[in-house]
Amino acid sequence: LPCECAGLLAYLGKEYENLIVCEIVCHGGASPKIYEKYIEYINKTKGAKVKRVNFRDKAISWLQKDFKLTFEFADRKPLSVRGRVNNYMNAYNNNLIFRMSCYRCQFAGSHRVGDITIGDYHGDSKVAGEMYNQNGMSIVITNTGKGERVWEKIQDEFFWMETSASKAYMKNHIRPSVLQEERIELMRKLDKVPINDLLGSYNKRKSKTKA
Repeated sequence: LPCECAGLLAYLGKEYENLIVCEIVCHGGASPKIYEKYIEYINKTKGAKVKRVNFRDKAISWLQKDFKLTFEFADRKPLSVRGRVNNYMNAYNNNLIFRMSCYRCQFAGSHRVGDITIGDYHGDSKVAGEMYNQNGMSIVITNTGKGERVWEKIQDEFFWMETSASKAYMKNHIRPSVLQEERIELMRKLDKVPINDLLGSYNKRKSKTKA
């Protein structure tokens, strides 16, 4: 995350030529406590331990109606659920479970701290033009001379084209997520209501799965 990159650079206090700092275009960092509670819920209900989570499984496509939230387990087959309606992802996408610092983020939009910034290039064919692909597109932004040199070395491995900052951020995050009253309410109930029931109470899409 860009805030973590900023923390690393502040800690180091000087430039290291062999250090390449790569940050992502961030929507927000989820509360570690909520994440841990939700994983415990999945472990218990599925009778197996989660070993990996893919929050944006694009096996079908990256479109909102298609992407999956996939849990991989140590000793059973993976579980994939629709990302749009899953209680955890729905709460995340609606800005209800971020860390408090995310609602006053200093790194949203064009304020970058990494040598390179990467992320999803959100938008349709009107925004992305001939590069539009429903299987997903990425954005790569070089912010420093070091980042530019790295990109020059690897760019031939990609299909790419230049775009403008205004197009790149047309469908992306240019300002911090808004703190909502629902987020405050949710956190007050966190230790009182089972996690999936709690997240589900704020899910207007109402997942048909138990995950």
